[in-house]
Amino acid sequence: MSILAILAGIAILSCTGQKEKPAPADKPTVAADSTDSITTLYEQAAQTLVVNFQHDLKSALLAAMNKGGAVNAISVCNTKAPELASAAGGPGWSIRRVTDRFRNPDNRADTAELAILKRFADTVSFLPHLSWWSDKDSVKTFYYYEPIRTNQFCLNCHGDMQTLAPGVYEVLKRKYPLDRALGYKAGELRGMFEIAATWPEGEAFARQLVNRADSTK
Repeated sequence: MSILAILAGIAILSCTGQKEKPAPADKPTVAADSTDSITTLYEQAAQTLVVNFQHDLKSALLAAMNKGGAVNAISVCNTKAPELASAAGGPGWSIRRVTDRFRNPDNRADTAELAILKRFADTVSFLPHLSWWSDKDSVKTFYYYEPIRTNQFCLNCHGDMQTLAPGVYEVLKRKYPLDRALGYKAGELRGMFEIAATWPEGEAFARQLVNRADSTK
């Protein structure tokens, strides 16, 4: 994955999340069987969905930064990210971001999600992702999680308050009065992507994602 894609993925935690959210408190803790063909398909599709979302928002953020610096990027992220999140999903698929130190309250992690974030924060194991299936209410749903870690680019809006460019802090406080997402250092866990995908409703979209990714290799 390119550095630019990673940068954009990190930045999007500042933005408005989707209105409809999965119920993470009901998720089991049993890892998905990676040898199962459907599980493998869904995992590959989830990874592709994350990359696609990062790529699309990266383009918007870089254009905003080039035009008006970090202050402009904050405004673009605030309005553009919800549209991109909705567009990135498909039938049976949704993507959102959660964190323990939210900027937008819609991205606040619940108890179950905090436990997953704690696993990603373990720098010894340094897990690249987690996934499993849920059968709640007879609906088979695949859940996929991927950590988001900060780098130098992110510190333009998430670093120490004293290091922010002029005007950035004021814009952040105006748009995100409950902001808790300052004071990060490069390499720290910022949050995670959470993808929910139903089966069999989402299988066609999963194959579409994977086939498109394969065609660009």
